[in-house]
Amino acid sequence: MKRLYVAIAFLLVCIGLCTYEQILIEEVYKTSTNLIDIAIDYADDEKYQDAQSVCAVLKKYWDKKYPYITSMAEHGTADDAGVLIDTLEDTAENDTDSLHSQLVEAKARVKLVRDTAKISFGNIF
Repeated sequence: MKRLYVAIAFLLVCIGLCTYEQILIEEVYKTSTNLIDIAIDYADDEKYQDAQSVCAVLKKYWDKKYPYITSMAEHGTADDAGVLIDTLEDTAENDTDSLHSQLVEAKARVKLVRDTAKISFGNIF
């Protein structure tokens, strides 16, 4: 009977961790894409200083969540997104012409992180 209780306890822990992972990844996705959308709007209005400050906030947020993301999502996609996010602030300061395209690519990379960590039939099998 003790084995059954231990198995149920392990199962509950696994379900809890999976739920936490999905909530965290979705929260990181929503916050990151929201910040990227704000930076895109600033870049489109040619307010590059504001876009640079939003990119700095995004970088700080991503760096704060990065250890959790890499423990739950595929490392390669998380690293690619992180490298691109790290360069956005410098791009907003120096190369304003390519800022919009890099912001769109960063948004796609963050979405890819979410898609690879999402519970789906394709990701499981």
